[in-house]
Amino acid sequence: ISGNHSFDTGAVLSGSGDVVVSGTASFAEAFDYAGAVTISGNSTFAAGADFIDLTLSSVGTLSSSGAVTVNGTFDWTAGTLTGGGSMTIAGTATIGVSVGLDNFHVINTGTLTWTGGTIYFYNAAGIDNQTAGSFLIDTGFGSSLGYSTGISGTFTNAGTLTKSGTGTVQFNVSY
Repeated sequence: ISGNHSFDTGAVLSGSGDVVVSGTASFAEAFDYAGAVTISGNSTFAAGADFIDLTLSSVGTLSSSGAVTVNGTFDWTAGTLTGGGSMTIAGTATIGVSVGLDNFHVINTGTLTWTGGTIYFYNAAGIDNQTAGSFLIDTGFGSSLGYSTGISGTFTNAGTLTKSGTGTVQFNVSY
């Protein structure tokens, strides 16, 4: 999907092929798609979304004020999660070297691997590693879990937090 597109109430995107959003797309109703979705542009999911496999890359932005769920794999190589909503990672996720959370919460009930770099927190964003969650930090260089502007974020851990690799990690958020 390139260019600017709005999927208004009643519009349904169906199928099981791969969808790539390289422009701007907004979805008025809950998004539930069976195929892999890659976002390298800007996507708004007003009523939330359910994904099997999701990739957020480049300068991509996923915005939602609702609940977003990823049941398969989430590959977050770059970009920002924003909009006041939340994302539950129920499967596996990999976070790349420079990503942002802006007024958005990530709830991990699966396995999340952060390969180091910086996770920027803006406007009271947070990560909640729940009891069933496993948050793995595997980095060979200095990394920072921190905020950039606005109110500092939070990292809550009730699950398993594991650090491996030779790099150091600095927590610049409430833990």
